[in-house]
Amino acid sequence: MSVTGDIAPTVLVLDGGFSTQLSCHVGTSGDGDPLWSSRFLQTHPDDVVSTHLDFLRAGSDIIMTNTYQASIGGFVKHLGISPEQGYDLIKHAVELAKRARDIFLKECQETGDVIRAPLIAGSVGPYGAYLHDGSEYSGDYADITPVNAMREWHMPRIKALVEAGVDFLAFETIPCLKEAEMLVQILKEFPNIKAWLSFSCKDEQSLAHGEDFKTAVLKCWDLNPSQLVAIGVNCCSPKIVAKLFKGVNDERPHSPIPFITYPNSGEKYNPDLGWIDQGKCEALASFVPEWLDIGKVFGITARKKQHDDEIKKLLKENEDLREQNLKLIFENNKLKRDVGKVNDDKFSDYLNLMRERDARYTLYFENLGLQMKLKELDGSSYPVDDAYGDPVVLRIALDKCREQLSNTQTELKKMTDEYADTVPRRDYDTCEAKYYNLSKALDKLEAEYKILRQTNKRLMVAKTSIEEELFETKERCRELERAGTPRPQWELCADFIGGGRDRWWQLASGLSSRDTLRVLLKELGPAAESDHLEHFDGLGTDPVIPPYLRYEGKVRNLRLSRREISVIINDIWLGKIDCQDMSMQDYVTKYFEDRYQQASVRAEWAYNVCAGAEQMLDEPQVKLFWGVLHGHLSERIYWGHRAHWLTLKHNLYKRSKDQETISIEEFEKIAKSTFPLKSEVDIKNLMDVVRKQLKLKINSNEINLDKLFQENEEGFDRVEFARELFRQRQLAQDKYIREVVGELGGKHAANNTVSVESLKRAFAIVDPAIDHIRMERYIRWAFSDPTSDLNSIPPIPLRTLTTRLAAGDIERIGPRYRGTQRRTTYNDHTMADIIDDGEIDRDTVEPEVLEQHFRKKYNLLTEYAVSLKKCYINKLHATKSLKLVVGLSDNSIEVYQLNNTSVSKVCKLSGHEKTLTEVVCDPKEDNLVYSAAQDGLVKLWDTRASGTCVQEYKDEEEELVRPYECMDISCNGRVLCAGSQLVEDDAYLVFWDSRITKPLGGYWNSHTDDITQVKFHKTQTEILATGSLDGLINIFNVMELSEDDALTYSLNVENSVEKLSWLDDKQVACITQSNDLQFWDAERGDLLRTFTRDKISRSIKRSKADDCYLVDAYTSIDDTPVVLAGSYGGDGHVLRSATVSGGRLQAAARFPSNRQTVRCSWYDKDRDILVTTGESAIISVWTGSEAAENGTTFGKISQSMNKLHMNRHKPY
Repeated sequence: MSVTGDIAPTVLVLDGGFSTQLSCHVGTSGDGDPLWSSRFLQTHPDDVVSTHLDFLRAGSDIIMTNTYQASIGGFVKHLGISPEQGYDLIKHAVELAKRARDIFLKECQETGDVIRAPLIAGSVGPYGAYLHDGSEYSGDYADITPVNAMREWHMPRIKALVEAGVDFLAFETIPCLKEAEMLVQILKEFPNIKAWLSFSCKDEQSLAHGEDFKTAVLKCWDLNPSQLVAIGVNCCSPKIVAKLFKGVNDERPHSPIPFITYPNSGEKYNPDLGWIDQGKCEALASFVPEWLDIGKVFGITARKKQHDDEIKKLLKENEDLREQNLKLIFENNKLKRDVGKVNDDKFSDYLNLMRERDARYTLYFENLGLQMKLKELDGSSYPVDDAYGDPVVLRIALDKCREQLSNTQTELKKMTDEYADTVPRRDYDTCEAKYYNLSKALDKLEAEYKILRQTNKRLMVAKTSIEEELFETKERCRELERAGTPRPQWELCADFIGGGRDRWWQLASGLSSRDTLRVLLKELGPAAESDHLEHFDGLGTDPVIPPYLRYEGKVRNLRLSRREISVIINDIWLGKIDCQDMSMQDYVTKYFEDRYQQASVRAEWAYNVCAGAEQMLDEPQVKLFWGVLHGHLSERIYWGHRAHWLTLKHNLYKRSKDQETISIEEFEKIAKSTFPLKSEVDIKNLMDVVRKQLKLKINSNEINLDKLFQENEEGFDRVEFARELFRQRQLAQDKYIREVVGELGGKHAANNTVSVESLKRAFAIVDPAIDHIRMERYIRWAFSDPTSDLNSIPPIPLRTLTTRLAAGDIERIGPRYRGTQRRTTYNDHTMADIIDDGEIDRDTVEPEVLEQHFRKKYNLLTEYAVSLKKCYINKLHATKSLKLVVGLSDNSIEVYQLNNTSVSKVCKLSGHEKTLTEVVCDPKEDNLVYSAAQDGLVKLWDTRASGTCVQEYKDEEEELVRPYECMDISCNGRVLCAGSQLVEDDAYLVFWDSRITKPLGGYWNSHTDDITQVKFHKTQTEILATGSLDGLINIFNVMELSEDDALTYSLNVENSVEKLSWLDDKQVACITQSNDLQFWDAERGDLLRTFTRDKISRSIKRSKADDCYLVDAYTSIDDTPVVLAGSYGGDGHVLRSATVSGGRLQAAARFPSNRQTVRCSWYDKDRDILVTTGESAIISVWTGSEAAENGTTFGKISQSMNKLHMNRHKPY
């Protein structure tokens, strides 16, 4: 194909007869087959690729897909496949052509040949080819086939080719105008694709069907000139090509229609005899000069290989002539530049001669004047002409004139330099007036801009508020529509449910009929779930059987409801108040013996209560009773919970005005004073439950205490408020025990033994306010020894001790370290298994609404399982060339390289004896990695040196080991800083020059607890941010000489710092250990905004805030702060992000393919790539939807890596 114009054309070569060449590979011909060569797409796909390669290696610039006679209907009929499979088979044809192109490009790279970029054209044959009756060569089918039928046949095959990614479409061998116009109209439905249209003609003037060729070309071109690249003929005799094209563009001199032709060798096709007149064909190369003279678009193809050498020779000569023409143009331009330069030199010489002439005239007249004065002075009478000819006089005059000229030029230059910037007074006044007017106009525009900006802010706030109201209104409308559907009278079920109508409303509100029925069956208890069971089998009288269950024979099933079982359990607890010294099993035995004299009746109630309680373990109060009854849980848990309830009740009634109501503000104050260790989130959750239980309106400010503390016969702990108190108490106990276990070594020391003294020390550190009586009670419970001397109790494994503590009533007495919480690395999920509050974390909206909130979806680019062993990844860092460095829980480091869609392992680094706490990549050198650990060492690794440690950074004091918790390197790669744990009442920040192992110095007065984070500024090497368990963020300027001068700001987070990150030049994001998020201004020391764990949970649309966790905060590709968060709920694989906009958190993106609890992440803002790792030891690489759809991610990766390799830095 060649596009001609004023300059020599660029020639592109089409491929040849595909079916003929394909038969050389397959070993059989497709002639006569209803599918022709397209059958081999299914049977011989590798041969199709080989055929494409043959044409590419022979010099083709454009290859066409093997889909000329391919159609979905034909595949279904003749291959016996489904329409969907036929659609995919057409797309597969494009994939085969692409595979051949990729192989060819790789061969060019390996052999060093000039790399061409071959194009792929999607071949679209006529409807007549599908009929397999030879009508494609006459077009007779157009007379009996409606346009809609042909359109429905063509549409899916064209759509498949476009979706598969062809460069353009080739509508070829079209015998009639009717089908051509229909194809051009279909092309408009795919505005991003172009095509050529090629007719089948029977003579020099007409199409195969009889229409005039010129008329058909003009009609089709005018229908869609923007998408058609050329119109022409194919599969015809080369003798008629020039005659067909001549005269078409006579009336279009300024916008000629490009032509395309790829005829056969001149033979004709007979449906019965095949190709005929083969011996009468002239060489195809003989027609090429005539086509070149036309100056249009052409291409060459044939059913057989015909005179390829001659054609290639002509094309080669054409290219050589074009190159010679360009060389002559370049040489001509060079000569023109040389002529211009010579002319400039001549003009400069001319100016010098003119100045010399003027100087000579000046000297002459000055000399003449001097002669006249000399004559007047001495009265001599010699003629002037004689004096003028005296060479001595002339020489003196010339020297004098030169001196005057030099002085004058010097003075002129001095004046020019002195007054160069001087502006005339008139111009100055004019400019001053213009400046004054412009300043006034600017001030006016600035005032208007401020007003408009304020108005815009108000409108944006109003818009956001209206959108939220609209969303809430829509949800309410959907709820009203659902509720408007006729439903059964479920309210009648309230008469059979414990708690009456209020409890039934709480259980069934918002549920469908199916879910409501399930709730009803669940509330009715075992009686509804086991109607088929008429009797229980007695367990016998063996001593190992609990006393209350010792009975032989059949026991009648009373089918007790859930309410009846709750009433009996509450009655047991009430009676137990006076018998707290008796075990629960003994008291339950006594309880049934006191009420029922007959053994059979006593056994009936005991067996039915136990069976019902076992079915109701989803309720916390029943689960607690069951655990106490079987000795798995301490009875003190119930009494402690009841004491909390009664204490709060007493304090509230004491402060109420009329012994009945109290304001919400007073309630909150009393709750805080009654439970001083509760966080603001817990108090807020209590207030929310109170509002929900009492159904308070938004503007209501009074709480009715009688309704709030109302107890029915099922017990106080059936109330929602009491359940929330119990849930918070269990969570606080869980957190308290985790801290104690962390002091004893954490989960890594689960098999180590723990002595009484070790447990004492741990309690004293975690809870300094604990008294010795309570501590002794806790210790005896943990070691299951209520009587022995404490010093004689033997040690037990930490795992056993943890289980015992979780089953007891272990409660914190006072705060630790001024109200902050100490971070531990204990991450065992057994505590959640021991204590389960029954609430399940789930999405707060439906899946369809969820997709509307999270409009952006990150696609999983690739995954890599780092280890199949039981370990997880706790640290992650990466370079700009996407070299990933991960720290594992077994204290090893592994390095990986991300290449397009795959991750390959580079090396493994091992050498730290204690817990690995940080890994950081050198910002300048791609192959250097730094690591820090609790063994007091910072190590430098070179991934090129077989993963060996090339340098160790140690403290000056060898005898004092400082366990490092964090580390970072400055943006220029010169300064290292590591933060340590608390050592002898000091927490250290130690600095090194990266080239020297000896420390530069350190700070140890700014933090009073373990330093958890060290982060250098992204662009300013002297700015450093640090965070600690003491609840402070310190901002340092390390260029100052002393620690006091270096400390710029000390920011009080009021919670332990878990993670820090620089969002921009002045904004720092802080994640606390209670999973709250704060944003600070590091330049002014101001707190910008705070988002609690509850708000973050709501922003990612999850129901349970306690299961929400934060991963990291970073700046997205559009410079918006983003928080990455997940949830432990369900399978623990929920991962989503939210953006900060207008001071609020809004849902941003979701990661639907996540398969692990994520612990760390790394974000590349330039490529919009996110890497996550976590507890399943999987490296997941995510890319934004836009980048994935546009295919820009891989290009950016390769470009960045090439740029980095071109600008390497020296190591160390």
